[in-house]
Amino acid sequence: MYDVAIIGGGPGACAAAVYAARKLLKTVLITDTFGGQSVVSEEIQNWIGTEKIPGPELAKNLEAHVRAYA
Repeated sequence: MYDVAIIGGGPGACAAAVYAARKLLKTVLITDTFGGQSVVSEEIQNWIGTEKIPGPELAKNLEAHVRAYA
């Protein structure tokens, strides 16, 4: 039994998972991969706080952040 179920692994889903976990809600994230469409982007220039980042690197960072709360 979970308090929150999140479907997808894009930036929004990962943010929701982190926020839910920080509120101590039992959370499940249902996804095949992390990063969503950002994975196929050579360079992302609109990620707040980062001038530019390759999509696969952003996906790796998102996964690491979510797993830190696992």
